[in-house]
Amino acid sequence: MKKIYLGCALHNASKEYRASIELLQDLIESFPEVELLKFKSKPTELGDFTSKEIYEYDREMVGSADMMIAEASNPSLGLGMETMIAIQRGIPVHVIHQEDAMVSKMMRGTAYVHDFVTLHTYKDSEDLKTMITEILE
Repeated sequence: MKKIYLGCALHNASKEYRASIELLQDLIESFPEVELLKFKSKPTELGDFTSKEIYEYDREMVGSADMMIAEASNPSLGLGMETMIAIQRGIPVHVIHQEDAMVSKMMRGTAYVHDFVTLHTYKDSEDLKTMITEILE
């Protein structure tokens, strides 16, 4: 079973974005040979965890993943940190984002330096479903 870590902005993200992340989680979990490594709380119900708890938990989850999907449509320093943890451990990373998103040059640059990092752009939810299917199959 392939363990997938889904990284994304949560703390400063809109409720709509967090709801879309729950839908993305559901899509990833629909693949029978995939285990989605869970967040400490539901994206739409951010828990009352300390910064230390989140840091330690997310580091552990990223480090135990076979693959990371980094949803980079919303800016997030934490997502950048998680992506670097995966890169330092040689974990394949798929950076995905909406086509109109302003993704940092640092994040986009990872794919030019590391052959196990891939960038993917999507237009809408149907496009996203197709992309995730291609990544996970």
